Amino acid sequence: MTKIKYTAEDIFRPTSFPWHTYIDRKVSEDDTYEFRLKKALRSSGRLVSITGTSKSGKTVLCHKVIDKDDIIDLSGAQIQSQADFWNQLAEKIRLPIEVQTTKLVSNKTNLTVNAQAKGTIPFIASGNLGGQVGQEHMTGENVAEKEMRSNSAIMEYMISNKKILLIDDFHYVEDSLQMYIARVFKNRIV
Repeated sequence: MTKIKYTAEDIFRPTSFPWHTYIDRKVSEDDTYEFRLKKALRSSGRLVSITGTSKSGKTVLCHKVIDKDDIIDLSGAQIQSQADFWNQLAEKIRLPIEVQTTKLVSNKTNLTVNAQAKGTIPFIASGNLGGQVGQEHMTGENVAEKEMRSNSAIMEYMISNKKILLIDDFHYVEDSLQMYIARVFKNRIV
């Protein structure tokens, strides 16, 4: 058996996932916290709250169970207002503050003139002479429309892309703001 040598930096990683030291925690003989969280996340229309003492592995548990492409994590310590919450959420999903679309509105005008003449030119020809002259003219203008990012657009993005919001240290968020966030999500999730 080959022994693997680890450095201290491989083991003690306070700002990243502990790949070498992660321990699955059992709730009972045949039940783990990982299984319970996976089960809760499979049920749509739920807000899941994970509680425990500081540094007990709540955030690490979430990052173990939820695929990194599906999770949007915010820090409760950074959320001081409703605007902070929505702006941080929009930044995480990279939704621009304003979207401008431009479309070309054009008018096309055709002018065609037909002329016919009948007559005889002595010693040369006799019969019908005719021709057609036309001109096409196009005018247009670019019309720009601006649309501001909305909270509904953020929610629609999260729902349609099946994103999972993790608010780490939610207890740092003021109580009334906690209630606001919970109500917004409870009303929108199905």
